[in-house]
Amino acid sequence: MAKKSISMIRKNTNYKEADKTICWWEYIGAVLLGLSIMYFFLYRTGTCFSGYHFLDDHELVRAEYAFREQGVSLWSMLRSAVLGDLGWRYRPFYWVERTIGEYLWGSNLYAWNLYTAGKGVLCAFLLYLTARNFYVNRICSILFTTIIMIGQQFVPWYRSANQESLGLLLLSAALFLIAGQYHQKREKSLVYDIGIAVFAILAALTKESFLLVLPAVMGLKFWLAFWEKETTRTVGKRIGTCLKQGLICYIPALLVFLISCYLLLFVVGVDKVSYAGFDESVSLSTYFYGIRDTLSYYLKWYTVFGGAAVFLVLMCYQLAERDKIWKLAGLCLLALYVMGIELVAHAKSLMTGRYIIPYIVGYACLIVLLGYHYFKKDSFRRRVYTGGLCLLLLLQVPAAYSGARDYAYEGKMTAIYFQAIMDRVPQDGVIIAAIEDEELDLSTASWLEVHGWTRVFYYDRNTEELTDQVQLVKVQEEMPSWEAADLAICYGDMVQTVVEKMGLNGEDSYGTEEYQGCYLVYRK
Repeated sequence: MAKKSISMIRKNTNYKEADKTICWWEYIGAVLLGLSIMYFFLYRTGTCFSGYHFLDDHELVRAEYAFREQGVSLWSMLRSAVLGDLGWRYRPFYWVERTIGEYLWGSNLYAWNLYTAGKGVLCAFLLYLTARNFYVNRICSILFTTIIMIGQQFVPWYRSANQESLGLLLLSAALFLIAGQYHQKREKSLVYDIGIAVFAILAALTKESFLLVLPAVMGLKFWLAFWEKETTRTVGKRIGTCLKQGLICYIPALLVFLISCYLLLFVVGVDKVSYAGFDESVSLSTYFYGIRDTLSYYLKWYTVFGGAAVFLVLMCYQLAERDKIWKLAGLCLLALYVMGIELVAHAKSLMTGRYIIPYIVGYACLIVLLGYHYFKKDSFRRRVYTGGLCLLLLLQVPAAYSGARDYAYEGKMTAIYFQAIMDRVPQDGVIIAAIEDEELDLSTASWLEVHGWTRVFYYDRNTEELTDQVQLVKVQEEMPSWEAADLAICYGDMVQTVVEKMGLNGEDSYGTEEYQGCYLVYRK
């Protein structure tokens, strides 16, 4: 009896419930948290000023030229972008955002980086307030935010062409509204319901991985509302009441989900992307090993801490509040659904970098939010658990920082690469892109053409033919010969072949320079 009394005293006196109302200065603090993340990982690493990159930035150059020089309308470009993408992907709202941004600031990469950083600040703000509205203390609310944003999944905040920055922001807005509705006990509020539906649907239309999360978002809203009803009612009546009150939210979300799934399965297809989806030519064992290797390698520390958290929960089963056990179990299943469906969707390859989103959102909800509520009344175990979360975060910081730093370096090297080409070739000279990487060829040709070097041609190793691949400024009716080329760009294994095709004899007749694995072979 004495031991039990001591235990109860320790639990009741050392535990301080998280404030039910959020202080005004926390809103400022949440903004500062987002600004600090963006400053440390974007400004300090130099990614905000890193300029043009090979990946995706050529889209901005091409769109800007179409708008300003060719007079293409915004609606025409929007329609072309969305319908063109449906041939192999399902990201309609991403292309809406992308195209409007191209119309507003074109290829001004500094403006794009500032815009993306602004989305990051707002995302951190919403995530922090989401945790606080779920009655989580300030420290764990910060950890919830930073664990989601910081790590190898930080990529979308320094690569402005990724869908995950927009998708995570919209998903965070939906979660924020769900948490706010729960916190303020406003299950009947149409404003909340409409807002939740709009943000959740737009997130689902941003990328396929966020579409898969839509059922969990609606499930979270329903489950929280279900447990707010009087427990004296029968389960059937509680379910009916919750569904009736949330029809304006559930019906649009259900329709969008069903229509999107139909389009994805029967129009777009699930076998067009090499790193995700499903292909009948891939064996089941490949998917199994993909999940295993993702958890054991790319998500190693998340998996280790998750396993440790499960062990600690089982060892401290007596802390579970009996009247809330089923509520926590339902929330746990929703988080596990998000994690599981993302692992399966990316099982064809390995899930790393930005593809961890939105898996990491489900993980943080499970490990941080539910973990906090499980241990909240035992101060010692709660502090130990919080310390473990801090360690998990610290292990992810180097990956985020080094990724941003390396991206900034790549941008600087790309600028040197283009300057070297312009220094070696006159504006009317012939350039052949024989990199055998479509993204690099497109990026090189697009940038050079709009800067005055219009005679850029693409070499297809399979057909051994030269084509005018980009044709932004001037369509070349006649293809030049290799002997007319002033400079060719290729990988290292093609240097000797390029030298021979250009008819160069002896080292005095040509020179080579290497930039990030790409070789410039130029005629002296």
